[in-house]
Amino acid sequence: EYKVTLSNHKVIWTGTTQDTRIALPEEIRSQLKPGERYAWQVKAYSQKGTLLAVSRVSQFTITEQK
Repeated sequence: EYKVTLSNHKVIWTGTTQDTRIALPEEIRSQLKPGERYAWQVKAYSQKGTLLAVSRVSQFTITEQK
């Protein structure tokens, strides 16, 4: 299982998935502002809930849609 955390100085959203992808809910996507810096991190867990790996924190910004 993977746990994805999205933050911007504080946790905005956390989601879990069994797959290698996850969709951000629309209510969260609509809160993301162009030019603002955000970060995400993924943690991988075994079926028994043991933490297996932690990604580094990756930062990104949202671009303005035209």
